[in-house]
Amino acid sequence: MSYQKSVVLLSCCLLFSITIANQAFASLTGTPSGVSPGFPEVSVESFENPSGFEVHSALLSVLPPDEEGPTITIDPPSDVNLTGCWSDFTYSIAAMGKPGYVVEDDCGEATVTETVEDTYIYCADADDSSPEGGLTIEREFAYVAVDCFGNETTASYVQTITVTDSEAPSFNEDLPGDITVDCESIPEAATLTATDNCDSDANVAFSEESSTTCAGIVRTWVASDDCGNTTTHVQNITVTDDEAPVITNMPADIIKNADTGFCSTTVNWDEPSATDNCTLESFTPDHISGDTYDVGETVVTYTAKDDCGNSTSLSFTITILDVEDPTIVNLPSDITVTNDEGICGAAVSWTPPTSADNCPGSSIAQTGGSAIGSVFAVGETHTITYTATDDSGN
Repeated sequence: MSYQKSVVLLSCCLLFSITIANQAFASLTGTPSGVSPGFPEVSVESFENPSGFEVHSALLSVLPPDEEGPTITIDPPSDVNLTGCWSDFTYSIAAMGKPGYVVEDDCGEATVTETVEDTYIYCADADDSSPEGGLTIEREFAYVAVDCFGNETTASYVQTITVTDSEAPSFNEDLPGDITVDCESIPEAATLTATDNCDSDANVAFSEESSTTCAGIVRTWVASDDCGNTTTHVQNITVTDDEAPVITNMPADIIKNADTGFCSTTVNWDEPSATDNCTLESFTPDHISGDTYDVGETVVTYTAKDDCGNSTSLSFTITILDVEDPTIVNLPSDITVTNDEGICGAAVSWTPPTSADNCPGSSIAQTGGSAIGSVFAVGETHTITYTATDDSGN
């Protein structure tokens, strides 16, 4: 809102001198005719001068021009504080208050222009393009006073009109309460709306927090109006779950021979699966399909856990067989010797062989014939036997 009006105050007063027939008088005061600001000379109708001469016309000049602007004194209205919705009130100057002012000038005449300008500031938290609720009006009263010599003075005052909406919205529906349910019976979140004393379309924001199902679910609805007033409702849902996960398609026990020349082999199997009535948190094995497994038995266990702490574990066994015989290394060749002097035989020695196997732990032993260094009789063939064995009985 803005408007402007002008007011003219008083009449112009002048100080002037008159020169008649080359005779100057110090000063006279009177009411000239045809006066306008900035005039160089005017005519006067009749003056009485100190010598008693009647003057019918004279040269009149301003002594000196007025260089000071008018003085404006404002009697301001009080600031206004209202509670409610901005649409509940009328904000006319008559209703909110009008300043009084006084203008004074040495000239005695001034033109006063009054301008009123309103600035509207709606609630900062408005949620739409048509805010409803609180309002601040900064109403500026501005005055410009100009005297008859063109000297100008300005003055202004800002009145603050504040409408405060302090009432929060209220929910329309019955509010959901705290509950305890099985994880398979968690209800859908309710849709809530709200009504406000000012805002015709109060907003409702919904959020849901849950780290795990059994940690509980927290649902929050926040109703807000254009001025940021809020009402909050929180529902706590406690979730129970006593049912463990189910593992399916578990592999059967696996038996496999070690690779030739190795004490291990690669084993693959189809992965099992797991399900849970609520939320399956993890499903992990302690051994991996496609890894290399050594000779012997390995138990592979799969464990399924839900987020309520229930768990199920199932296992199968991998058996890797060593079917490869050990080998005898550096077996001496056949030995032929002559008899020792003075006897009908000879003492014979040799380097014993060793064993090798695809798996660690093989051993070798002489299982036939006389021991190393024994005396062997002339003319006889003696057979020496060595036997190598491994940990698998090969």
